[in-house]
Amino acid sequence: MLSLFVIIIISIATVIIITGNLASSKDEEFLARKNVRYILNLMPDSEEPAEGVEYKNVPLEDDDDQEILPFLDSCFDFINQAGNGWKSDSNNKGVVLVHSYFGMSRSSTVVIAYLMKQKKWSLREAYDHLKEKHSSVNPNDNFAVQLIRYEQEMFDHSRTMSVIDFRH
Repeated sequence: MLSLFVIIIISIATVIIITGNLASSKDEEFLARKNVRYILNLMPDSEEPAEGVEYKNVPLEDDDDQEILPFLDSCFDFINQAGNGWKSDSNNKGVVLVHSYFGMSRSSTVVIAYLMKQKKWSLREAYDHLKEKHSSVNPNDNFAVQLIRYEQEMFDHSRTMSVIDFRH
């Protein structure tokens, strides 16, 4: 059985992003304590969401054949929905849990790409920021290559990391 694994990643404008594993998405006490109202599941299998939680499933495999870039905009829209849906007062933010099975590859890849887009950060800046908060960040080689390609598309073919940099 997986133990609960979560890290608060970043607070951006009106949203707080938490990355975690499957166990974190099923722990109703944790979800209530952290005020999670949105869950983005990046695993092939859908799950029954907790009551009062908006839920999105993006069925991604953690393997060498899975394209992740085509799914990013949909993931980003859901994360932004968490921020847009929170209007009670200026001190509160929407909280979204982005999770995969272990919370290391798929969820990290999506959050790194989100930071790159929202903060206009290079891949190196986004990766280092996430790695500082979540030492188990470990996009698989396929996702690392796609993040490099995403950076090159965003920043006119510049590149700040190679696949080997993800292993240090």
